[in-house]
Amino acid sequence: MAEQRINYQAIPLFQGLDRVELAQLVPSLVELTYSRGETIFLQGETGDALFIIVEGEVLVRRSDQGNSARQIAVLRCGDCFGEIALLTGAFRAADVVALSELRVLRISRGRFEHLMKQYPSISRFFADLLARRIYPHDKADLQPPPVLFHHHSIRTQPLAIISHGIFPLMRIAGSRRGIALACTAAFCLAVFLLLRYTGMTPLHSYLNVILLGATILWSIDIFNYHVIAVALPVLVVMTGIAPAGVAFSGFGSTAWFLVLGVFALSAAVARTGLVYRVVLSCLRGLPQAYTVRTIALAVTGLLLTPIIPSSNGRATLAGPLVQTVSETFRLRPGSRGAVGLSMAALLGFGHMSFMFMNGTATCLFALGLLPADVVSKVSWGRWFVAALIFGLTMFSVSMVAILIHYRPSRFNAVESMVLDAQILTLGPMTRAEKISLGTTVVTMAGFLSQSWHGVNPAWVAMGSFLVLCFGGVLDEKSVRSDIDWNFLLSFGALIGFGAVISTSGLSSVIARVSAPVLNLVANSPYLFLPVVATAMHLVRFVLPLPAAILVMLLAVLPMLPSLGIDPLVAALVVLAAGNPWFLQHQNSVYLNLVQSCEEGFIRHRSTLLMAWWHVASVTIGVFAAIPYWRMLGLII
Repeated sequence: MAEQRINYQAIPLFQGLDRVELAQLVPSLVELTYSRGETIFLQGETGDALFIIVEGEVLVRRSDQGNSARQIAVLRCGDCFGEIALLTGAFRAADVVALSELRVLRISRGRFEHLMKQYPSISRFFADLLARRIYPHDKADLQPPPVLFHHHSIRTQPLAIISHGIFPLMRIAGSRRGIALACTAAFCLAVFLLLRYTGMTPLHSYLNVILLGATILWSIDIFNYHVIAVALPVLVVMTGIAPAGVAFSGFGSTAWFLVLGVFALSAAVARTGLVYRVVLSCLRGLPQAYTVRTIALAVTGLLLTPIIPSSNGRATLAGPLVQTVSETFRLRPGSRGAVGLSMAALLGFGHMSFMFMNGTATCLFALGLLPADVVSKVSWGRWFVAALIFGLTMFSVSMVAILIHYRPSRFNAVESMVLDAQILTLGPMTRAEKISLGTTVVTMAGFLSQSWHGVNPAWVAMGSFLVLCFGGVLDEKSVRSDIDWNFLLSFGALIGFGAVISTSGLSSVIARVSAPVLNLVANSPYLFLPVVATAMHLVRFVLPLPAAILVMLLAVLPMLPSLGIDPLVAALVVLAAGNPWFLQHQNSVYLNLVQSCEEGFIRHRSTLLMAWWHVASVTIGVFAAIPYWRMLGLII
């Protein structure tokens, strides 16, 4: 049988996927061949995989209690079989035998379940197929549907379901929120009275209590993070602490528009498949050696960071790439080598974001919290230069740790056609990709040449947004769904609240009150900055990342003038220390990487050693960067 390139788009199962989704799916498919008369599986065996016919025919036959086999169906190119056992958990319901020379694509149970969750079109396809298989047109073949739920596990009466299930849950959730609000209000009132007793002004006492209440509610994670963030400036205006123009000034700041433009650019390059094409091309040209591929995976993610300014988006993209590289070495999911590749991707595609001003939205959020005179001096190039030694040290330490602890003892480098198949599936570069590429290049050039043309990066990014919209790369639907408007709302609200803190004079009060503690570490940045990093690691056990950045910077910024440390340095340390993953929910980038891989590919317990190394790399990076920051005049 002549080998031919597989046309994945022609397979009915995949026709609901676009070319980028299909290219990401290719590593999940294993091509197998069978000779005429060969049995693929037998009735009664455990279902461990789904098969899709690429070329040839198969006979499906079933044996009754008298052991006489009868033909059920003949399946041809494009048909699939083996799905009922995977969907229902039952044993194989029939024998499947090759009627001719046969080529099939095999999908394992684990990957099948992952694809069902990831791609709704595949779930819909199998829902329809399962219905047709269970209820065929031939009445003699009718079989009772599999029992997916036990009848006693739910009440069948609708009113019973509502009265016994939904209403109590609503009451429990409502009572929890009510109790949380009441306890938080009572505690904040006690703190307010204590602050007034110590002589703090009503204005500063109100601001401290509002921030304290938000911190408590963020830490117990009962209310939506974004709702609490928007509530901060609302409370400030309602209590008369500051006018709306100040409290909501974040929505009119250049930082807010910069994030909007960056999100639009990120959405364009991700949805067109441009970055996926670039990464595949880079990996395909490298030697088939585990060390080389592991380092290349991390370096590729680092280089793509300013191009896809969304750490969560990059992590989602990295998952299929990790599986593709793992496939070339025949590494088992969950094995040491597979986890090592995952940690390299997490490092390069996620945790080095702080090196670039537009590396992720939280970088821009931290920038927006800095004093106005500092922000006016920070360009894309200045940020990158300031972060360079810190970031390279962290990257080097982490990569050495990955290669020491996660390098597999054995691996088989094979000539794999997986990358070639993915690139061929993407097809030639589309018009949308070309527009996205050109826009990205111009945007990055605009950021780098700011000192020459004097145009704020926010307006460069917004200009790119307009080009992408006018060029048809982004339409109304993509603007609504691919841009994180929830983050933009909370971003503007928190920047505005930070402006209220700055204009209120509370920063000076914090600096005065913290002076006794500051004296313990004020003698040297070698003491102060590691303490800041450690404090950020600890705060991240109870607060989400943006909230932790807000709390840490508001606490640290007033101390910096007396220490001779530029606020940009403190922002870089806080951002680098903000990504621990000792608990899975701590790190959204880590979670996105795990969820973009098949279930069991990354085992959390196996990554904890690297979580400790991440903490160590931040500390080592700080020590290495302090002489460099002094040379740049960022530490006096």
